[in-house]
Amino acid sequence: MCYDMPTVTEGYTVKKLICTVFGVLLIALAVSGCNTMRGIGRDVSSAGSGIQRAASN
Repeated sequence: MCYDMPTVTEGYTVKKLICTVFGVLLIALAVSGCNTMRGIGRDVSSAGSGIQRAASN
């Protein structure tokens, strides 16, 4: 044959790379989700403050 067959260690390296990339993507998604929830919290808080001001007038 013209090419070498991959060994178990090469397969492990590929699996490790795939798991690392997946982990980084998962962390990035979680961080962006936290920022989104923080923004929603600010919007709700702002809306609540506006309602309180309108009710007190």
